[in-house]
Amino acid sequence: MKRPSGILGLLLLLLVFLTYCEKPDSYPINPQIEYEAVYLIDTTDPLGNTGSAPLLVFSFVDGDGDIGLKQSDTSGVYSTDSTFHNNLFFTLYEKVNGEFQEADSLLFGFNYRIPFVGWEESNRALKGQIYVQFVPLYFDTIKFEFYMVDRALHKSNVETSPEIALN
Repeated sequence: MKRPSGILGLLLLLLVFLTYCEKPDSYPINPQIEYEAVYLIDTTDPLGNTGSAPLLVFSFVDGDGDIGLKQSDTSGVYSTDSTFHNNLFFTLYEKVNGEFQEADSLLFGFNYRIPFVGWEESNRALKGQIYVQFVPLYFDTIKFEFYMVDRALHKSNVETSPEIALN
């Protein structure tokens, strides 16, 4: 009896080919973020005060991969006097008498520029994690609300950290 090794080999080859031809995951063009963790790092500020500096970690996915700004992105919508000079926005809340209230934004302006990490003109999805190290904060309990904006000015969802005890 003759073995059907040619047909079996062809079926295995076809199975491998179909496995590698899966459609890539597709994601929306608006970035999606998700809070992951916060770590407290004991540190000393320039005046010698000791405190806890939060390190916040969140993940992101962007369907067209246009995350981050280049150093040269300083004109037009990215100019220094524009809202979109920064692309990562935080609001700090402090717990006062058991209730969270927004901290003074003049003292604690937490907006940052994520460096360019996207693909040049390729529209490929991009996923990753972002770590944000803050300066020492001298509150008892805080939380953050945050979101990001991609190069096309698509705003992500807004995420909120859990409450963070700094003492």
